[in-house]
Amino acid sequence: MPDPERPPQTDPAPPSGPAGSIGRAGFWLPLAALVVAAAGAAWLRFSLVEPAAVAQACATGSEQRDLLCSLRDAVISAFQQQRLSWSGLALATAGALLLWRGRSVGGVVALGFGLPLAAAGAILYGPEPGVAAVLGGVWVLSSCRRRDVAAEAAAMASASAEKPRA
Repeated sequence: MPDPERPPQTDPAPPSGPAGSIGRAGFWLPLAALVVAAAGAAWLRFSLVEPAAVAQACATGSEQRDLLCSLRDAVISAFQQQRLSWSGLALATAGALLLWRGRSVGGVVALGFGLPLAAAGAILYGPEPGVAAVLGGVWVLSSCRRRDVAAEAAAMASASAEKPRA
């Protein structure tokens, strides 16, 4: 029975933004994958693709090409036409749309693959789509996390308001 001295409580309006609840792991795992992929792409770029000594060693046409030259060729073919960045942008966009529609697991998985691809693509000579994907994906993740924190705070506040005061 409602107390006549206290006005009825109304639920606060939920913050605007994506509808999916992602939790802490759904927020931190894609960001951790982004950092690891960016570090790996930086190592590939500055240790394998750009050094002139590696390029000359791989271009000599020796009988036996080692694993380093094969990896270098694979990296170069992957960033031609900004394929890494565009695929990262497509996955990050799909993840953002899934999160916005309330499909948390699919959105986090798509962002978990899209953000690292986009970061690697941005470092490996595809900055425009890669950076757009990283910024948009991180914005969506932070918006979902902010919404989750606000919902947790509202739940804690309503739970403490329901406790009888002695």
